[in-house]
Formats: sequence, C-alpha cells, structure tokens
Amino acid sequence: MPIVSYDLVFPDRRRLLPVSGGTSSAHGFPDQTEQDTPERLSDHIEWDPRLDLADRVDYAVAAASGVVAGLVDSLFVGELSLDRAGEWGSKTVERLVVGIACAEGYKGDSLKEAIRNLEKVHPLAADGNTPDFGGGRQHHLRDFAHHFGIGGLAASIFTQFTGLSIGTDTAGRLVVVRIPEDHRRYLGRDVPEKLVFGTVEWFFHMVSDMAGSSGNAGAGTGIPGPLLSFMKELSVLPFFRDSGTDGMGFRLWLSKMFNGTFLAEHDADGRIIKGTERRFDLRMEIGVLGEIGRQSMPVVINQCVTRAFYFCRRLSREIDALGIGGVGDLGRIAPEDVLPWGTPAMRRMLTVSSGVFVGVDIADAAVHAMAGEDKARVFLLRVNYVGIATFVVSCVVDAKAVMAERWKDDAERERDAIEHELADLDCLELDPQKARVLHSLMRQKVLYDIEREKHDRHAERKGKWLDEWSRRITQTIGVEGDGYFLDGKSLYDEINGTVGAGNGEWLWLVALELVMFKPYFPLHGDNDKEYKSLKARSDYIGDVFCQMSFVK
Repeated sequence: MPIVSYDLVFPDRRRLLPVSGGTSSAHGFPDQTEQDTPERLSDHIEWDPRLDLADRVDYAVAAASGVVAGLVDSLFVGELSLDRAGEWGSKTVERLVVGIACAEGYKGDSLKEAIRNLEKVHPLAADGNTPDFGGGRQHHLRDFAHHFGIGGLAASIFTQFTGLSIGTDTAGRLVVVRIPEDHRRYLGRDVPEKLVFGTVEWFFHMVSDMAGSSGNAGAGTGIPGPLLSFMKELSVLPFFRDSGTDGMGFRLWLSKMFNGTFLAEHDADGRIIKGTERRFDLRMEIGVLGEIGRQSMPVVINQCVTRAFYFCRRLSREIDALGIGGVGDLGRIAPEDVLPWGTPAMRRMLTVSSGVFVGVDIADAAVHAMAGEDKARVFLLRVNYVGIATFVVSCVVDAKAVMAERWKDDAERERDAIEHELADLDCLELDPQKARVLHSLMRQKVLYDIEREKHDRHAERKGKWLDEWSRRITQTIGVEGDGYFLDGKSLYDEINGTVGAGNGEWLWLVALELVMFKPYFPLHGDNDKEYKSLKARSDYIGDVFCQMSFVK
C-alpha cells in the first residue's frame, strides 16, 4: 500500500510523508476540515495576526514618540526660512572660499582679496565668451562651463579638447561658440594638461565664483548649484524649451530663480520690493540643505526613541527569559532577537511613530496657517517634508513586507494543493518500515541542527517545533510515544543492513526526500508565530548522512 509519493519537479517543497489509507496533506498532516478553513484564512486576512498585549505597548510608545517629535518640530524647528537658508549658505560658502584661498597661499581673511587671488591663479577659458552668454549677470547660468555639477565638468573638458564653449542663447537654444584668441592660452597644450585644466583648474575657478565676483564679493552673482544647473541643461531640450505660454516658460522661470526675482517679496500691486530678491544659486542650495538638516532633527529623535525602546524592551525580555546574571552571559542572546531593524514589529512601530509625527506636524501647520494672512504660504513653509518622506518610506517598506508574507502564504497553499494531488498518483512508494527510516532521518536532521544552535532561545523554539512535528507524525501514522523514531545507531544499522543485503534502490528516494525536507515550516497550529524566524544552520546530510550510509 502506498506510504510515500515523491515529486521530482518541485525541489523546494516542504512536506512530511502521507500515510496510506488516510487523508493527509502533502506535509503528512491530516487535511484541514471545513470547520478549520475559515479560522486559518482569517489568520492571513488580518493585517497583523501577531498583535498582542505586549505589541500594543510597543505601538503606544511609538505613538508617544511621534507626538513628542511633533512638539519638538513645532517649538524648535518652525518654518522653513529661505532668508535663513540664504544667510547660512552665504556664510558657509564665504568660509570655504577664504579657506581654499589660504590653502593656495593667500595670506589674509578678506573675501574680496581671496576671490581676486583665486581668479588670478585659476583662470577659465570660457570666461572669454562672457558677452556671448549675456554678460556678467547671466553668463554663469547660460554658460554650461560655469555650472557646478557633472554637466559643468563635462562642458569644461569639452572646451579644453575642442576650443569651443557650450551654452544657451536668449531664446533657450543650445549654442556653441569659439573661445576668443585672448583666452585660448588657457587651453591645455597636450592631453594631460587639458585634463588638468578641464578638471582641477575648473574646480578652483568655480570656487572663486561661488561668492560673487571680486568687485562685489559676497553679494554679487554666484554660480548655479547642481540642481539649478541640471534643470538649465534640461531646458535646451525641445520639450522644456517650448513649454509655457505668455513668455513664462521653463527657461524664463529658471532665469528668474537665478536672478532672485521669482522668490522676491511683492507689494500689494504685485511689484517686486527692492532688496528682497533671493537668488537661488549655489549658496541658496547649500542653505536649503541646512534647512533640511533642521527639519531632520525631530525625525532623527523620533527614530532614535522608537528604536531605543524596541531594543531595550527586547533585551530585557531576553535577559529575563534566559536567566542571564552577568555581562559574560550576554553572548547567549541572539542579536537578531534584540537589534532594532529588519523585524515586522520594528517596521510597524516606525510606521506608527512617523505617521503620528506627520499628523501632529500637519495639524500644527494648519493651526498656524489659519492664524496668518497668507495661509497657503504659511502652511507649506511649516510642513516638515523630511518627516513626510520618512513616513512614505516606512509605509512602502511595511506594505511590501506584508504583501511578501501574503504572497508566500498563498504560494504555500498552492504547493500544498499540488502536492496533495500528486500524492494520489500512487507512484514511487515506500513500505512502512522505509517510511519509518525516513521519518527518523528527518528527526535526526532537526536534532543535529538543535545541538549546534548557539542561542538558547532559538534552540528552545526549535525543540518545541520538533516536539510538535513528531507528535503529528505519530498521530498520522497511528502509533503512540517516541518509540516510532529510531535513534542514531539503530537507524544507521537498519540502513546499512538493508543496503548491504543488495536492496538499496529505496535509499535514493529517502535521500531525495531528506534533501527536500526543510524544518521549521509552519505546522498550521497555534505556535506558528514562534517558528517564523527559525532557520536551519547545519548540514546534517553532508556531515552525517553521507558519511555513515552508503550514499556518496
């Protein structure tokens, strides 16, 4: 009578062996009754079936952390300020320019003299085409060699090897002009010199232009930062060049951003208030990064508090469960059981804490906006965009993990159904004694892994899984007690005796099933959540089975 059915097509399948004469799943367990099915399905439909009283404490602390971080954002971060960004960016750039000039041999602390020294020592060939690209006010934006980014570096190298300068005209079209004779001496004479002039000399010249010209140091026209440079380079494409109506196209918007008129204050008649221009150049881009850094402060606090609580609580649990009495025993704790990342609970706590933070932040922004005159402006400036981005990332990561778990469960059910159908084919059979050998080998495989488990808690959970698995096997077979399973010596005596008598073909089928057997799979019982993260970390087949039997 058929005891075992083998499937050679699906090597990753986890299963126990069905027994002839009974209805069992491909894992060797009795089939689920119709009454059991709704309960099992509900476990998978729930958003998080592992939620318990302890987890509610975690989520409560995560929510409290989000509230505290929201209050920190409201009280200490406040509005996103372009004026503060411009001031901080300007001071940062000025210190950088003076510092680099001093490293180049300049003695002093005057920004104007530092710029003049750098311009003298590191001239740029493309400066000869200043009139072709709008003069002193516009050529830093329209001449690509003055863009502080990858595009600007490429344009500088292009100029060195071709003697041509690349940029845009007033209509936003791409133009290429020849370097004038009086600036061709700044072109390299050979390949190494061209590369040095196009990279190193270009960088130092960009530093000299960051804080304005020597004639108007600190307040003059700087250079576009990487973001504005990239957008300006995109503007030469027809899609962007032809966008917009009534003259307010993409290129004109970029020009107003660079000149400062777009971000300037306006009076009641819509006219620009003189002196309020805010140039969106490299200094402003650096300042905006500083503002983002300020917005990151409550987000980092929220992350640290949530993760620290998770770590401390899990560590306390492990110390209590393992009876650890000193620092020397801490090595018994598995790091993955306490470290605050990569677990479903940690992902959910971060989603809760960041979501609560965003809720508090938006509520604060709405309250301040209602009290102000320009409601939309106040609201947009008080929203913490770093917090929103963090919340979105947390939701995506959490959702992907939940969906991956559901897909895994669905795939497992499909494999169970396929194996159940294949088990009815009555092909490739083992008699009861050979099935007993196979079950005993499976048990030995798990025992071998448990003996080599370094962490006590993991070994305890693996032992619990083995006890439940063994109990279900004996119930399915129809025997009582552990006497059904052969121990190591009697097991291999049985194998070697049968193979030695010339009847060894069945052993290949047993070996195949043993390789396919992956312990710690869900047993569809109440304790499956404890087995979720267990993994076999030993090689019983290579270390023991192939050495003690006739399989080589």
